[in-house]
Amino acid sequence: MSLRKIGYTYLACETFYPAISAQPRYVTAAHGYYVREPAFATFVNDAIASGWTLVPYEHIQDASVTDQAERASLREAGQASNIYERIFARDPKAKVLIHVGYSHLNKTSVSGRTMMGAHLAEKLGPNATLHVDQTALFAHADRTRESPAYRPLLAKFAATEPFILQRADGSTPVLLNQSRFVDMQVIFPDYGYQHGRPAWLIGLAGRTASPVPAALHRRCQPRCCRRPAGAWSWRTTRPTAPMHWQSMPYWCRPDKRRRH
Repeated sequence: MSLRKIGYTYLACETFYPAISAQPRYVTAAHGYYVREPAFATFVNDAIASGWTLVPYEHIQDASVTDQAERASLREAGQASNIYERIFARDPKAKVLIHVGYSHLNKTSVSGRTMMGAHLAEKLGPNATLHVDQTALFAHADRTRESPAYRPLLAKFAATEPFILQRADGSTPVLLNQSRFVDMQVIFPDYGYQHGRPAWLIGLAGRTASPVPAALHRRCQPRCCRRPAGAWSWRTTRPTAPMHWQSMPYWCRPDKRRRH
């Protein structure tokens, strides 16, 4: 990973369960809910192979607190405190990649609630955090669901890889009235589809398509589920943990991956 080469050593993910080892051999379903998703598991396994230290930070709720608004606020503050205490209190100069879900990223309050990103920025001081959104500007199978800014951006820049906007002075404009929440937005190209699957699985996730052996066709039961000759399956480019790979749910998409 490129960030590893410039000194980043910690990977903190909202999905990690508290008992996860700092440097496991590979992730399994026992390490977190979202690592059951193949592309996310590959992301974490790549980080492990590159020597990153894994850090869980999800807040454990007090069962005695029943008010939902209070629980939500405690979660935001608890996540930030866990990151600070488990990383920065021990290693003040640490460089950390924090993978968050949606508005946990935000550096300012949302509807009166201070988000995890804002709590952490307050703890670390001015300009210590960079808030990067990956959930707004990407292709949808149903184009009516896309941001109105997305297709004009593709038409103007014709990129084949994810990119950001940057002014001549180095500043990064933020679109869609999100500038008070995030510092930067990643814009994804329209990868299209190959073999009926999103092509970013090849370009970003490093998957390859392989013919299903005829012997496996015959073993598939019941009869109505047999694949036709020439059917395709997907595999990763390196060995990964067995048995926890599930069918691809709806959140296996660039819009569901978010980094802080």
